[in-house]
Amino acid sequence: MWQAIYYFFKNNWIRFLVAFLLGVVPVIVYQAVNNTWTLPLGYCNGLFVSAFLLISISVLVVLNLFGAFDIFSFYINRKRTEEGRKEDLYEYSTRKKEERLKAKLVFLPYLIVGLLYLIASLIIYFTI
Repeated sequence: MWQAIYYFFKNNWIRFLVAFLLGVVPVIVYQAVNNTWTLPLGYCNGLFVSAFLLISISVLVVLNLFGAFDIFSFYINRKRTEEGRKEDLYEYSTRKKEERLKAKLVFLPYLIVGLLYLIASLIIYFTI
């Protein structure tokens, strides 16, 4: 089990880094706009916004894994078939479904980091 977790972190460290940076940016922007660098409530609010953003991104990634946005990307990303014609929506969705089988848990880094930001926000909130 620990080996599977290790390989998951090893293979997805870039997603974890991107999720962490996506969470830090709203905290910094919130602090800069409200000028509350010394108040813990400012950090609590910024972390909560970051958690909401990352959990929302993970939900959108899950929806994309189920093919919810195939209709919007169909005309942009479709390829030509062997006969020389462009593929129709059915062929495009089956091809994308096969590609998605390789990336099952790509939403998990965003969800994990979002939940960590949410926990940090709640800890700060309840210690104020």
